[in-house]
Amino acid sequence: QSRCSRHSIPGQISFSCRKGRQCPLGHHIRFNDGLCEWRQRDYLCAMQVLLTGISRGIGAAIAQQMLSEGHRVAGCARNADDLHQFQSRIPEGQHPLLHTQTCDVSHPGQTVQWCQSLFDAGWRPDVLILNAGWYAEDAVMDLNAETLNRQLGANFMQAPALLGFWMEKLRAEARFFRIVVMGSVVSEAPRAHAASYSLAKTMLDTY
Repeated sequence: QSRCSRHSIPGQISFSCRKGRQCPLGHHIRFNDGLCEWRQRDYLCAMQVLLTGISRGIGAAIAQQMLSEGHRVAGCARNADDLHQFQSRIPEGQHPLLHTQTCDVSHPGQTVQWCQSLFDAGWRPDVLILNAGWYAEDAVMDLNAETLNRQLGANFMQAPALLGFWMEKLRAEARFFRIVVMGSVVSEAPRAHAASYSLAKTMLDTY
């Protein structure tokens, strides 16, 4: 077991290796008295994090924490004004670590275009956080196609688009990444007046 001084998110990670191979996050490792250790150079220790729904709430809080620890963060949000307000709250010294783009992840085409632009720019995520979502109350008896499609789009469709893209790209490079899904208790205990939201979160939870 070994731990990088900057990897406070993953914590200790058990792994075995041979000289010249890579650690579970894709960073170079070296031998020291027969033990594998993280190299202590910051640019090797910083993770690349992709985050949907970055502009508000939990997503904004995660991004701010990651940036404060020196990790690179690429995030998207539907609303350009919300995204601009989020960027204005980031300390100037952290701006080089942040990459944001307007993208509605309920539309797979937009999601894939965003991912492709990141891939072409050299991004290879260590962590992918599915945080974007949208909520509107509706009861089973009052379901309508528009609300259902928007709920499924915002809360679920990001998963197959994002994971499908990055799993194919990174598998070809013998890399892997961690997936963090921001779920909801309604996936296990559906509640009244949240019919389509419960369905969408259940689909995300079981995907």
